[in-house]
Amino acid sequence: MQGKVLEIGCATGEYLEALRDLGMHNLTGIEYNPKACDIARQRYNLDVWEGDLQSAHLPENSFDAVVMRHALEHVASPTQTLRELHRILKPGAKFFFSIPSPDGLDAKIFKQFWHGYEIPRHFFGFPLKTLHNMLAALGFEQEKVEFSFVPNDWIISLKYLLESIGVSQKISGLFDISNPFALAAFLPIGILAGLFRCSGRIRVTARKRD
Repeated sequence: MQGKVLEIGCATGEYLEALRDLGMHNLTGIEYNPKACDIARQRYNLDVWEGDLQSAHLPENSFDAVVMRHALEHVASPTQTLRELHRILKPGAKFFFSIPSPDGLDAKIFKQFWHGYEIPRHFFGFPLKTLHNMLAALGFEQEKVEFSFVPNDWIISLKYLLESIGVSQKISGLFDISNPFALAAFLPIGILAGLFRCSGRIRVTARKRD
């Protein structure tokens, strides 16, 4: 990524700071949590707007890239957010985002216990076909979809399933991403799901059509 970059849902600013370390300096963040905004400003001296994308009233055709890392599923209106993104991006500019995918094998196996749903924190799910059609309808060209290799959702989904059938907390508590043995045990599954393009987390690159 080069040029002027915006991250929506930048939290405490670590990702933007990492971009700065790579030589990018025209960076802006948007974050709803006021405490996180304060940390990003004070710790990293970042330009961060407190609120949502619509309330920031950013200039039209002003950004070369926008990043949303597991944030689109949290907004009240993805369509409205994408329209505003289209407005502020320059023609041909890129939109990079990551979201949980209900088309993933883990979602199909664990069903209502799939960690990716995270109800009520997640408002929407995006099947791959729906996502492709939504982006196209709002002026974006979907360029690439990458599938995550991390085992996190497999571990936590299994934990939820075990809890639902009455397995003791002592046992179900072992299935946690803070447990290195659980991570090691499920890492091969995560890798295979990524290689076969059926994992429950995806990274999408889209481009604003000229």
